[in-house]
Amino acid sequence: MRTSTSQFQLLVDYMEKHGDLSKPSDGPHGKELNTRRWAELTQLLNADATGVTKNTDKWRKVWSDLKNNTKKKAARIFRAGAGTGGGPACKIKLSDLEQRVLSITGTRAATGIVEIPEVGLEVG
Repeated sequence: MRTSTSQFQLLVDYMEKHGDLSKPSDGPHGKELNTRRWAELTQLLNADATGVTKNTDKWRKVWSDLKNNTKKKAARIFRAGAGTGGGPACKIKLSDLEQRVLSITGTRAATGIVEIPEVGLEVG
């Protein structure tokens, strides 16, 4: 059995509410809070009977894989859009869930720094 659509929704909902748990918050209790939140999320995900039951480390891996696959897909779309043309149009689209993941991680994670101002001599 695999992670269900419902579990993916729960995972992304939780991350939108609490932030990306793969990046623990700073402060004296940041790591402790992060550990508690992962435990809470694990319970929530495992309570969903539509999918698989996993331990916290496996749910961390599911989140990591979801983020990485989404970033790769977004990067492919960005590269196709930034190309010079001449080839077939890019038919890849991000799902609603993937767009939500990208909003949590930030688009810069997938596309890099898009606009860097040029530095040069002013001709006057």
